[in-house]
Amino acid sequence: MNDGSTEELVAQLSYHDPLVAYSALRALEVHESKRVIRLLLSPERLQAKSAFSYQLLRRLLARAHAQCDSQSGSEEDEIEDLSNGVVRAALVNADALSEAVLALLRASPVAASESESSAAFELLSFVSETVAQLAGAGFNSLAAAERSGALRLAATLMDAFAGEDVSFAAHPTYVSSAAVACLHSLLRLLVANGEALLSMRERLRRLLRLVVGERSSLTRRALALLRRPRAECDDDAFVSTTSRFPFLQTWLAFASSAALTLVENRASLEDEDLMSLRATADDVMVEVLNTLLQLSVAVEALDPDLLFADVLETFGHDHLVLLDLLISSETAMLEYLLRYLRRLSANWDASRAVLGRPRRGSSADRFDGGHSDDSSDDSSDDGTSASATNHRRNEQLGCCLDDVVGVLIRLRFEIDKQVAAAMFPYNPRALRRRLVHVEALYESA
Repeated sequence: MNDGSTEELVAQLSYHDPLVAYSALRALEVHESKRVIRLLLSPERLQAKSAFSYQLLRRLLARAHAQCDSQSGSEEDEIEDLSNGVVRAALVNADALSEAVLALLRASPVAASESESSAAFELLSFVSETVAQLAGAGFNSLAAAERSGALRLAATLMDAFAGEDVSFAAHPTYVSSAAVACLHSLLRLLVANGEALLSMRERLRRLLRLVVGERSSLTRRALALLRRPRAECDDDAFVSTTSRFPFLQTWLAFASSAALTLVENRASLEDEDLMSLRATADDVMVEVLNTLLQLSVAVEALDPDLLFADVLETFGHDHLVLLDLLISSETAMLEYLLRYLRRLSANWDASRAVLGRPRRGSSADRFDGGHSDDSSDDSSDDGTSASATNHRRNEQLGCCLDDVVGVLIRLRFEIDKQVAAAMFPYNPRALRRRLVHVEALYESA
């Protein structure tokens, strides 16, 4: 394919007839050349608002990434070079890339057309998938100009999405979902590269406004869904009626990651620094103390043992569901389970107390120390609301300890069987060791 025909096909990606544009996409997809990548990532093409152009970039990147592990020798080098070529070209044109994103999402009183929303989704997804390849060593292997481009891209999009210049109200919810996924990828990039994270600490503070501030268009949309009446909280509240993309799930995953990053990278604040507020503003000090108390109560309500028991109950206490998540490359279940088992072992007595209460209906469950019927008089007390919430959840779950440990024991048996048959995809020695330790603690109790 000569240069003239390549440029003509690239131009056809913006043709008003979708059949013509799709035919051009298919023709260019099999012609994996660096020239196609350069043309697609040129400022002029990025500003064309062509969903087919952005989708072709995603396809080239995904195909190269998927095939890299299945090839060998010079063919592997060629495919990997193509993948790196897409990423590097995107970072060199980071300013044009971020401007193209913002041009599609700037606040407008007029609803976006279907083609504009599709273009916004494809471009946001391309940015997210490009950034995802830079985590860890990928970022450090870049040239200085490319690293600078990645940081500028992250800074520009974080600032824009946290402000009021960008609005998602004119787009279907799947565009908001893609935007949150893009931010999540940018956040992972910063977390994976400590120096980059430190250099953008101020923007992390601004990111807090995106997570909890109603000024953000993303947050307003999430809160609107969360505040719908319970009777209306069906699938439509979590998956937009205009799309199958679960915006709320994406938003909550990003919010939790952002909150954890902010907490882990907060500036140290000594008690005396906090109390120094008393000297100048008593009302502020009391408000801060009250807010911190409510925050601690809310965090206490998110008991890790009960959350894990909730998850297992959702799985129907089926250890095979847990096993599927452990061997899946699409989740971080292995990391989570290792962390939880380590915590469970280190805090065995406390966790056993939380999970080991009798099933509802027994006399011991109806009377649990101070949790009697007259405790409703104190239900408005924030200091007891978390424990009351946990107690109610225990009533619903019943005696969870046997169920939780039973799932873990069956999981270990299944792992042993698959390891013996050489079917397990990785070495589960660390996981198995922690499972055995929990089982030993349970049997000795």
